[in-house]
Amino acid sequence: RLVAGNAEIVLDGGNITMRCTHVWDVKGSNHAFTGPASDPASLPALPQGVAGVDPNWIELTHHYDDLEPVQGATYKVKYDNGTTVQGTVDDKGFARKEAVPKGGGDVQWGEDVRDWLGDKPGTNAHKGGGPAADLVKGLLA
Repeated sequence: RLVAGNAEIVLDGGNITMRCTHVWDVKGSNHAFTGPASDPASLPALPQGVAGVDPNWIELTHHYDDLEPVQGATYKVKYDNGTTVQGTVDDKGFARKEAVPKGGGDVQWGEDVRDWLGDKPGTNAHKGGGPAADLVKGLLA
């Protein structure tokens, strides 16, 4: 019950009663006070995500200088707040982590899971040749 001067508004369950001793004047644009009706309630759009989970994320990509991916390498991310997250990149050298802390951090990378086969033959035409290589060969002879 809300009372002000000689007017009152009474809320009783689903009923609202307004009483006053003088003229009740409603100022506004186009308010129809017709009989009872029904209208479904509409809710505002709610934010996406899970309550209490930070929506920040990080994507990591690990590759060699020639842009070939480092496959299956482990990684460890230490964030500025002290939190540490570990994981493994996929065969494209990619990983994504959800719900990470805000701010920066440092990444430590592990090794490629594939066996190293050495340099591919014929990839460098000057490998093992030239004046410097001849000098080294001469010193080692």
